[in-house]
Amino acid sequence: MKSFLIFFICIVSFVSVYSQTNYQSSIGFELGLKTGVSVIQTPMGRQNAVELASLPDIGVVGYYPISETSLLGIKLKLDLNNYSFGMKDYNSGKVYKQTMSYISLNPNIYFAGIIFGFGFGFPVSSNYDGVTIDVGSINNLYDLRFGYSYDIYYDESARLSISLIAQYMLNPIINEFTKNDPYKVLIPEVSNYEINNSHNPRLAGISLNISYQYLFNDTK
Repeated sequence: MKSFLIFFICIVSFVSVYSQTNYQSSIGFELGLKTGVSVIQTPMGRQNAVELASLPDIGVVGYYPISETSLLGIKLKLDLNNYSFGMKDYNSGKVYKQTMSYISLNPNIYFAGIIFGFGFGFPVSSNYDGVTIDVGSINNLYDLRFGYSYDIYYDESARLSISLIAQYMLNPIINEFTKNDPYKVLIPEVSNYEINNSHNPRLAGISLNISYQYLFNDTK
């Protein structure tokens, strides 16, 4: 939270330097494709692997200007947020793909194309290679987001944008990992190398998004 406040103060300090008419308030939809990989050290016998999310992110997005003379505002998104990552059996070479879907709320600060914010979500489904994982064993989602948005098209009625966003989970995926580890039978622990909660996956990802928003409120 302290880092977020420092970042926000830095943005506000630039507002007086970077003067430009702001966007109007808007609402629309956004689609995104995401890659993900766990950044936590795996147990012996496993390796992390990058995977493309099985489903695109899809949601409603809105923008509210908080300055009339600079491109500073709040971007808010409510979406179906999908993460996937790979877990490789070191011995066989087989990669298992795990997918988690969350209903997620994402408030962000927007300044001249730069986006910084966080997300909170609760899990609605999970599986590996099509095998259902009990959603009760999946933790709620908390993640940080940082990226850049570029307008492809913009006029007085609508805005079409693309964005590239890096995301990082602040908490591990599995609740009670040693008990609910979905791979404990598929890739059992190696003798003398016990699996523990420090091996609980936590993901970093990059998403490519496209959004279309209708403008409906003049900031003047």
